[in-house]
Amino acid sequence: MGNLIDTLNGMKQRFNVEAAQGVEEIFQLNTDEGEHFYVTIDNDQCSVEQGESDTASVTLNISNEILTLIMEGPIEGIQAFMQGKLKVTGNIMLAAKLGELFPGN
Repeated sequence: MGNLIDTLNGMKQRFNVEAAQGVEEIFQLNTDEGEHFYVTIDNDQCSVEQGESDTASVTLNISNEILTLIMEGPIEGIQAFMQGKLKVTGNIMLAAKLGELFPGN
């Protein structure tokens, strides 16, 4: 779990403020190991919290391994989605914006 938390905390360093202008959304991340996190984007602010949000715009169900790979950049979220390694409920177009909001390394 430590590696996943490090990865999620690293998102804040890669946060693209320009891409987030006008975005006020919550992304729920649920892992196959029972961990729950949510990412709140409020224009130029980004926070990552452990737990579940009642007001998430989109929910991503994913393994820790694939989430880490997406957040670190070796694979694209759309690739994981097309391979069935990422399940999305809610605003799928918002999920597609994650790569722009948090560019890979």
